[in-house]
Amino acid sequence: MGIYNPEQTKSMSYAKSIESHEDCGFEGIQNKEASLYKTARVAPISLKYLGFCMKNGLYTVKLDFAEITYKEEDYHKSRGNRLFDVLIQGTKVLADFNIKEVAGGQNQNVSKTFQAEVKGNNLEIHLYWAGKGSKRGAFELYCPLVSAIFSRAW
Repeated sequence: MGIYNPEQTKSMSYAKSIESHEDCGFEGIQNKEASLYKTARVAPISLKYLGFCMKNGLYTVKLDFAEITYKEEDYHKSRGNRLFDVLIQGTKVLADFNIKEVAGGQNQNVSKTFQAEVKGNNLEIHLYWAGKGSKRGAFELYCPLVSAIFSRAW
């Protein structure tokens, strides 16, 4: 969700990717797992994932993140940070989340695991840019970003 800068609209995509696994810097994780972090979903304001027709009950939700859109030169030129909130089933589980800070750098992965209760057979995961950080430069340097989402019943 969100409106891109009209000048950038034609070149924008909700998916971002890195060029090569070999160059991406995800050391210490197996190749199959590293492929999770080669792409990410982004949006200028909000990403919302809905799981429909799920069995009611308790679930483990795992969110995988890696800061793959910043180039090192962009990071040094920008004073801004990517900060966003994460809500699961309407409850804020991460506030002002900064992937690069939590993961320890660019192209470093971090996973966050949460418990969620599914009622009404639906699961909602919402990543939302709350206007903090900066929106200088290209949108992909401040908007929500996620590489993978997994859920499983207890």
